[in-house]
Amino acid sequence: MDALYLQQYIEEHLPVVARNGLVITDCTDHLVTVEGNYLDHINHVQTVFGGSISMALTVAAWAHVRSMMDELADQVAIVVRRQFVEFDRPVKADFRAVTSKHADEEIETFLQKFEQTGKARLTVHAVLYAGDEACARFEGQFVVLRKAGHPAFGGGFEQ
Repeated sequence: MDALYLQQYIEEHLPVVARNGLVITDCTDHLVTVEGNYLDHINHVQTVFGGSISMALTVAAWAHVRSMMDELADQVAIVVRRQFVEFDRPVKADFRAVTSKHADEEIETFLQKFEQTGKARLTVHAVLYAGDEACARFEGQFVVLRKAGHPAFGGGFEQ
């Protein structure tokens, strides 16, 4: 899966991302980078609005999980179960949110759980940078659900 495909998918399904000028600039080995322009997200104290920081990190993390589920994309729903953002310093420049790599064993366990139950959880970490300076850290737990047979999508639980 490449960055352009993910960007188009997100703009179609989550138009708030496009309206806010966040752009997926990289998706390599399931690591995702989302970039934003300082001037598009400036607040009343001349720093990037915290909601924009949170959105960039969440979009990067969601896209990270989406890239892992590429082969099953039409069969799954990916939802945020919980998230936490720690704001370490003000952002006063263009910014980028970058996800962290998972251990191979963690990915294997996640995919096995999904195959067995139609539902799996994955914790994703990301960091938001302004230049080379880390300014915010994200941890979010995402749930991947198989659409077929799940009550949230009009069916019963898979057995």
